[in-house]
Amino acid sequence: MAVAPVLADACLRRGLDPVPFLLALACAANIGSAATLIGNPQNMLIGEVLKLPFDGYFLEAVVPGPLFAAALVLSNVVSNVPAVMLLLPAATEPFSGPMLALVSTLAGNLLIVGSIANIIVVDAARRQGIAIDWRRHLRTGVPVTIATLAITALWFGWRAGAMSF
Repeated sequence: MAVAPVLADACLRRGLDPVPFLLALACAANIGSAATLIGNPQNMLIGEVLKLPFDGYFLEAVVPGPLFAAALVLSNVVSNVPAVMLLLPAATEPFSGPMLALVSTLAGNLLIVGSIANIIVVDAARRQGIAIDWRRHLRTGVPVTIATLAITALWFGWRAGAMSF
């Protein structure tokens, strides 16, 4: 996230609106961090507590609806790391750890407070004189969150179907 001020400055120098670029940076950080067990603090916590294998955690998942929904909502109410801390005791099945890691991370794109990456980028923008308010963030956050969670749900559904054969 150290690149946020540099990105903002580069956009301003070129006469470009930096907000779409900054929001893309925050969303990319959130999406990219979901890919591994060391991508963010909540994934590390889940991996350690549930003793998930580093190279295969993602491939073990299927969607338990209530945990999926709870991770989505709580990640945007209390942020994704506290959400994971609250929901981790409910992650009792082998698939629930990877699901919780992915959903809590990707749901963080919805609201500014959903992840620390969003907060860092918005703060870095503010220091450069660039305002990113809730509405501006939502115009990016809503479609990115819907798209990434839909892809995630499809993946989990496919994995569940593939495992049942």
